[in-house]
Amino acid sequence: MVDDPPAIILDSSPILHFFQASRTEALLRLVEGMSCHVASPVIDHLQACDDRIAVWIRDAGFTVVSLQGVEELRVFVEYTQRLGSGPREVGEAATLGWAEVHGATAIVDEHVGHRYGVSRHVTVHRSPWLLMRGMCRTSALSSDEARVLVEELLTSGMALPVTSGNEFVDWVETNPQL
Repeated sequence: MVDDPPAIILDSSPILHFFQASRTEALLRLVEGMSCHVASPVIDHLQACDDRIAVWIRDAGFTVVSLQGVEELRVFVEYTQRLGSGPREVGEAATLGWAEVHGATAIVDEHVGHRYGVSRHVTVHRSPWLLMRGMCRTSALSSDEARVLVEELLTSGMALPVTSGNEFVDWVETNPQL
């Protein structure tokens, strides 16, 4: 029997910044081997930013999930009560709620949502985790590729805990256990 690949659900921030940096192929390498999902409210938010993103998500083979059923909707409402109900917050709430109900890993960059998901025992990571995982665990990125990619993501406006690709690679190489 073959185990199902681990499920991951992405909020808008990582998708938007990889798209803006024209590095969607790198995002696909970083999530390779995972069952990738995007919540429909995230699609709505991204489509408002650039309608090509929703097309790319579907073409890339990500599964677009809609919250259905009493448990998914109950958890979603709990998240919206805490995070808010604007377009970005609804996407974040849907991402975290779906991850909670389905035992998936959520990639959420926003601090409040990240912290609230963790408090509810959801496995939540930020975008740098994908990059670190790509360097240390899956070899999807070499150090040189990571340097360039981080520079491009920083230029796109992605908030990262470093100011350069060199700083990121140095940090990862000295903390490979993260």
